[in-house]
Amino acid sequence: MAASDSHGTIRAQSAMEYLATYGWALLLIAVALAVLLYYGVVNPSFFVGQQCFLPAGLTCAILGMNTNGMILVNIYQSLGPSINITAIGCSSAPSFANIPAYTGNQIVLHSGSNKTFQVQCYSGSSALSSSIGSAFMGYLLINYTQPFVSGFQHTASGKILAKPSTLLLATSVLPLDCFLWSNFYCITQSGFYLWSGSWVSQTAYGTPPGTAAGSPLSCVVNPNLFCVTSTGTYEAAGSWVPQTSYGTPPGTTASSPLDCYINTYFYCMTPNGEYEFSGGSWVYQSMPAPPGA
Repeated sequence: MAASDSHGTIRAQSAMEYLATYGWALLLIAVALAVLLYYGVVNPSFFVGQQCFLPAGLTCAILGMNTNGMILVNIYQSLGPSINITAIGCSSAPSFANIPAYTGNQIVLHSGSNKTFQVQCYSGSSALSSSIGSAFMGYLLINYTQPFVSGFQHTASGKILAKPSTLLLATSVLPLDCFLWSNFYCITQSGFYLWSGSWVSQTAYGTPPGTAAGSPLSCVVNPNLFCVTSTGTYEAAGSWVPQTSYGTPPGTTASSPLDCYINTYFYCMTPNGEYEFSGGSWVYQSMPAPPGA
């Protein structure tokens, strides 16, 4: 019996020594992590991909962010009626204080279509300035109306997580159009890219003819991929196949704005107005182009 008590005492003593040795080590590690988290040396968002969330009917994807706080964001709308985006911005707080309005060049986004925007993010009242390796957590803010339903102003806001990189914005990526074609793709003047954790060049396609710096480009999926440029309409079918029966909608020039969309039928908006491709030709729909187009 005494031997059994002796063995029990030894085991208890060993357990206490184990706790005393490794317990302090674990406590020190926990304190060190807490200090690093408190001072921002370790940021949990570093281990999370870029994210963007908007209310039902609006979907967004962060395509990239520059260190000057400029983000590239694609917005897809499925609310039903067309919407007219009157302002869009990005801020560290859910406030519309620094959101620029599209007073003379509002943007119509039809249901089932998407558009890519270049948006300045703010931290408080100042433009955001960050560094590669950091992460920005804030809000994407949108003002819009539904002109074919009512003229009332609507707002939508959602949280974003964006990570600055060496992304080149402005004229270096224009023209630009992004779309869902089973996966998420973008076309720029330098190529056709699939987003798969990083941008993967689709070298079999390249860019459709007529895609150059500052030129118009608009693509639709129905269910095949078609792109309209200043030189014509092309289908992605292993290569860019000219759709000679389509040509280009009236008003399309080498530097004009252009947006095409599917709303049961195939439509394009140019500086001359809205056109539907019907009966083998582009038919004017008695809708002039929005101000600034």
